[in-house]
Amino acid sequence: MPNSWSVFWDEETPAGYKWRNHISENLRTSRCVIVAWSKQSISSDYVLEEAEDAKKRDILLPVCIDRVEPPFGFKELQAHGLSGWNGAEDWPPLQRLVRRIEEILG
Repeated sequence: MPNSWSVFWDEETPAGYKWRNHISENLRTSRCVIVAWSKQSISSDYVLEEAEDAKKRDILLPVCIDRVEPPFGFKELQAHGLSGWNGAEDWPPLQRLVRRIEEILG
């Protein structure tokens, strides 16, 4: 990952923060939002709401980390397939994802 990127991961919301406000503020200031479609996330109301907001802003970048079909309303967006990734940084699908992030961020 290039050093100039800052990454917000909602699971790292600090203790004592109102998570809804913290996530909303970080999503509002994001220039690219990656949604990871998994067996769990495709049915999460929270994930769907966050992804819908990013989709409306045209900054959503979907990836599939499990072999799942994106949920209704997101199937028209091409998702990067990462379900077979073993953690290698030089894996071609991961490199394509990094290039796409760079395009979105300018």
